[in-house]
Parts: sequence; C-alpha cells; structure tokens
Amino acid sequence: MSKFLDAFAHDLFPDERSFQAFSFVKRPVLAKMEQKVHNSVGATWSYPCLVQASIAQGTTRAGVQEMAAQADDIANFDGEQFQLGYFPPGYKGGFLISEFDMALTESAGGVPDGAYMENFAIKMQEQPKEFGQRQERYFIGKSGKSLALTAANGVSATITTTNFTTGRIQLADPLQIGAFRHAQILNASTSDASTPSSAALLGSGDDQKIYIRGLDIDNGRLYVSATSGGTVGHAAMAAAAGTSAVYLFNYTDFQGSSGYTPNVMPPSVQDFIPSTAFDPSNAIYSTAFNGVTRSRDSRLAGWRLPVVAGEALDTVVLRALERAYQLHGVDGTYSVIMSPQRWTQLFQIGTSRGYRLLTGETATIGYKYIELVWGEMRAECLPCPSMASGDLFFLKMEDDGWCVRSLGGWPEIMKGDGLKMLRLSADDLYELRTRAFFHFGVRGINQNGRADISGIGTT
Repeated sequence: MSKFLDAFAHDLFPDERSFQAFSFVKRPVLAKMEQKVHNSVGATWSYPCLVQASIAQGTTRAGVQEMAAQADDIANFDGEQFQLGYFPPGYKGGFLISEFDMALTESAGGVPDGAYMENFAIKMQEQPKEFGQRQERYFIGKSGKSLALTAANGVSATITTTNFTTGRIQLADPLQIGAFRHAQILNASTSDASTPSSAALLGSGDDQKIYIRGLDIDNGRLYVSATSGGTVGHAAMAAAAGTSAVYLFNYTDFQGSSGYTPNVMPPSVQDFIPSTAFDPSNAIYSTAFNGVTRSRDSRLAGWRLPVVAGEALDTVVLRALERAYQLHGVDGTYSVIMSPQRWTQLFQIGTSRGYRLLTGETATIGYKYIELVWGEMRAECLPCPSMASGDLFFLKMEDDGWCVRSLGGWPEIMKGDGLKMLRLSADDLYELRTRAFFHFGVRGINQNGRADISGIGTT
C-alpha cells in the first residue's frame, strides 16, 4: 500500500519543481523569489546592505587617502552585511500535512475507493497552495506576523461587532478573512508584536488558544470557541480583551511573551523596511538588526516615501521612481506590491489614462501587471492578497535583489526515507508532509522602499 500511495503522490508531483509550481501559482511575488532559491549549507549567509556605496574620492591623492582612512575608522561602514541563519536556530516555514485514512481503505477490501482517492488528490494539491499563501503572508505581511486586526470587543448584540463572550469576531478589514481556515487555532494580543520584547499574549495557559468553529467569508467574520470541539464562545478571552480590538496570530507564530516556545520567524519586508519615520534614537534603528545598527544611515533600512497630501495613486508610484533614481541611484524595474483593492483602483485610473495591461512570465507562472514608466525606470504593479490597503512596497526582485535561501527545497516534500508518503507510528494513517527551512534575504536594502497611501481613498 505504501508503494501504491507513493506512486500516487509521484504522479501528482513528479519532481520538486512541479510541487513548487503548485505553491506559487497566482502568487507572482513569490514566483519571482522562487527562481532564486539556493540549496545552501552552513549556519549563516551574508547580504551586503548597500549597493550605492561611498567610495573615497577627491582631487588629490592625500585627500582620497584620508577619506579612505576615515571609512576604515568607522569599521568599514560600506562593507556592513546582514547575517541571517537557517536552522537551528533558523526559520521554519511550518509543516503542512495531508492524511490518508487506512481504515477506510481496509474496509473497502484494501483497495482505495476511487472517490476517496480523488478527494485526497485535491487535498494534496491544496497543500502546497496553502504553503504559498502562508509564505506570501510571512514575506509581505506585518512584521509581528499577525494575521488581522479585529473590531473592538464589546457586549453588543449587533452581528457586525466583535463579542468574544458569544464567540463572534468581526475583522476590522473583512478582506483579511482569507488568512483563516476552519479548525485553525489562534492566539490574540492587543499588540501587533512588531516589537516582540514589549508584546504579550492575552490569557494564560490553554485560555490563550482560540479555536475557529465557523467562518463567514462574505462578511469577514469568525465564530470561535475556547476548547477544541467546545461550544461557541470564549469568556476568558472576552475578559482579557476588555473593550480592545485585538490582533490575531496563527498558533505558535507570536514572537513576544507567550508562555510557550514560538516558531522562530524569518525577518521579512516590513522588518527590513520599517514604516516608522527614520530617527536615529528610535529603538527600531538604534538596536542591532541581524548584525547591523541602522541608526547611522537611513539607507540601511530602505527608504520611506514622504507623503504628499491629495496625491493620486499613480502619481505616488511615479514620484517614488523619480525619488529612487535621484537619491539612491536606482535603475531598472521595481515590483510595486499593493493590495488587490488598490490594484483595481490603479487599473481604473489606468483605463481612464490609457495605461497598458501587460503579461509577465516566469518559468512556471504567468501573471498580469500594470506598467508605469518614468525615464529609464519601470514599475510592474502587482496585486497581493496579503498587502494592507494603506501600504505600497517598491522591491527590487532582479538578480541583485530579494531572494530565498533554504536548506533543501522551498518548499519540499519530506522524504528522508525515499518515500513521499509517510506512515504514522501511532495511527492508521499515511501522510504527505511539507517542510521548509529558509530565510528571506536582500542585497542592497537601500534600493528598496515603501509608501504610506492610507490617506488616499479606496474609491
């Protein structure tokens, strides 16, 4: 039976590339990064912080030498590098499991039922897609890895509010409901955990767990319980939250004070490029980040586009290209990442102004983008479900930009014994298990930036 199931899994995913294709279908941001996966060994990898380095220059040899000596005196500033690890204590992409029930097969005389096998095939194909969704959220989402913010907790009987007592959670942004699944376990905090040292989970012990019992995708609403299989309602969480809105986290992803050992999470876009205005005295910049203290030069934390009141969305993109070219020496193409809602808005603007909708291609993924051009620079504007509607990211995804390095595939099927289907020792089940040990890396963070567009209406 194990050989039969393994052959079945092999038919679906004949090689690692096909498995990754399922992971990144319709996710162009990840597809661009997936092309740069490296099977690496060693505890860490280094990434140069600055592409636009300060080279000693002058009109006399003595002047040039003195400048070069000054650079050496400040610890070879331009040679600073981010140091990122793998495992341990590197970063787990999490495990995903599809289980095959042997009891059902045995009851059918040892021959898998065709309908059951068809359903199992769909389940296995969804597994890498779920991995892609989660990786996209890790890469582009909030730095504290929260999934969504709720509406304020209260005692109102109105269905459009959050009421933990009755087990109802209303998301502040209903479109973030795509991050949740039936039977998922969550944690909650009044902090987004972007600064883990000052963040703590609500509740204690098992009261920290929130079990999703039902979803209302249409309205961005969850129905939850305090125990697995328990009645809907969470009195302990209601007491802990008070009247506050709370941030929701996938169980074990919270990085602050929690009472358990969290899954170590890789730094991602919002960690490398903080939204906080640059201030050398701010702890975000004065505290070492992966071996680099960023307070001495804002370029070590990317760039943040100054807000101009009343600006249209497409004008923001063009001004960002202009500024990146003038101040940071950037050329070539930016991948401009935005929420689907903002992409629709830009599409409507583009239609009225005659912009072109173009087709981009990678090795395995096709996708659409809106192209804006300024001088020699191009912006490929891409929609991303994990993006908040108030942010834009300008990322260099070319050879000298963002990448993923992993131990093994990103992702890969766990098959250390040579089989894709693993037999459970404690149950009548076989399973397909996905894993990834990896980190996100970026060369030349100074060429990457973000824009705050929360002041621009979405209609």
